[in-house]
Amino acid sequence: MKDFCSPVCKVCFEGHETSECTEDKKDFDLVGPLAAFIGARLNYILPRCNSAHRGGKSVSTILVEQHKEKFWYARVYCTLAAEGMVLAKWHAERLVGDNSDPTPEFVAKCLRADAIHYRNCYMDAVKIIPRMRKRIIAQADYRELLFANAQELMDHVDELATAEIDSMNVSYLKHYLMRWNVKDAEQLKTVLLQFYERPSFRESDC
Repeated sequence: MKDFCSPVCKVCFEGHETSECTEDKKDFDLVGPLAAFIGARLNYILPRCNSAHRGGKSVSTILVEQHKEKFWYARVYCTLAAEGMVLAKWHAERLVGDNSDPTPEFVAKCLRADAIHYRNCYMDAVKIIPRMRKRIIAQADYRELLFANAQELMDHVDELATAEIDSMNVSYLKHYLMRWNVKDAEQLKTVLLQFYERPSFRESDC
């Protein structure tokens, strides 16, 4: 049963007495700009001077719908491999007049590239201001892509699977299974681990 008498900090809105809060409220002014930084990085037009081959094109097929600060956490609402953006990329890379739909392999390629790019964008934000890691990551849309390393991801999925057995409530595990189109926790780990091939968050950033 929920305890409605639990304290709520007037500084950070979390579950402790205001007098016990260790947060520096000045840092909260950085949350909105950090969300904007991430949102801009997720999909932007790469300058031609930066790449002779990819210049002038979007760096991803991630649709960023909104970015903001909410209760002192960065919120970037987005969709990886957004259908319309994948279709536009498919047509841009095909022969003129080809109106075919993207193949499943092409969609999977876009999703993989987007997932890795998403992780890298958040990693960069954390590296810029390591002390803000919780504020940057905790409310991310694709939190499953942002664990410090592969082991933390696997431990998290195992915890969700255990909770699924012990609880009648709809769990995050079901949400993840539907999102990544897999049947169980083991398949989920297999799919997500491929996005953890790049460098992990540095220990000092975690």
